[in-house]
Amino acid sequence: TEVAVGRVARVIVPLPEKGHGKVRIELSGHSVDLMARSTGLRIERGDNVVIEEVEGDIAFVSRSPDELQ
Repeated sequence: TEVAVGRVARVIVPLPEKGHGKVRIELSGHSVDLMARSTGLRIERGDNVVIEEVEGDIAFVSRSPDELQ
């Protein structure tokens, strides 16, 4: 899942400020769901995020800039 770093994903389970949610990303033509953690803000279902880092099976994400929406 290191290939996911820097890619845009869509939130499928909301990410609380402190806690886990889930995101979906397209990798090699397949949809992949990853457990995710926000870098500090609550992010709602359907929002786009950027994967900043992956540690183990957790993706650390931040809200996607408008130009990547």
